[in-house]
Amino acid sequence: MIEVVTLLTKEVVANFTRYNLSRSKWTIIICSVLLLGLAILLLSLGGDIILSIVAIALSFIIPVLFIWLNYLMTNMLYKNSFLQEEQAYMKFLFNQDNFEFENNIGGLITTSVLIYQNILKCIETKDFFYLYINKNYAYIVDKNGFRNGNVLELSELLKFNCKKYKRVVKN
Repeated sequence: MIEVVTLLTKEVVANFTRYNLSRSKWTIIICSVLLLGLAILLLSLGGDIILSIVAIALSFIIPVLFIWLNYLMTNMLYKNSFLQEEQAYMKFLFNQDNFEFENNIGGLITTSVLIYQNILKCIETKDFFYLYINKNYAYIVDKNGFRNGNVLELSELLKFNCKKYKRVVKN
C-alpha cells in the first residue's frame, strides 16, 4: 500500500490552476495569431480599418486576459474556501485495485474509494500527480507527501491501472 498526504496550500492550488489553464495555451495562441492574420488581411485588402484595429487589439488582449485569469482564479479559489482557515489536506491510500482518499477541508472529513477505471487520465508533473475524474477536476497527489512507498512505485501503479497516463516532467 502506498500512502501520500497532500497539504492543500495556496501554492498547491496555484500549481494545479496553472497547469490546468496551460492545457489551453495553444488554443489561445492560435486564436491570437488568427485574429492578427485577419487584421493584416483586412488592412492589405483595404478593408474596414476599425475592424482591423479591433482584431489587432484582441490578438494582444486575449493572451493578457489568459495570464490574468490564471492569477485571478488561484486567488479566488483560495480566498473563498476553507483552505486558508485550517490545514486542509487529502490523504491517499493506493492499493492494487483501487485507492482510498480522505479529505479534510474546513474540519469536514470525508472519505471515499475509487477504482482506477474512474480516472479519465493521470498526469505526472515535476511535483505532483493529477488524477482527473472529469475534464476540470483532479485529485492532487503531492510527490513530497509520501508516508509509505515512493514516487516510482506510484508512477508504475498508475501507468498500469489508468487508461491514459502522461508524464510531463522535464528533468
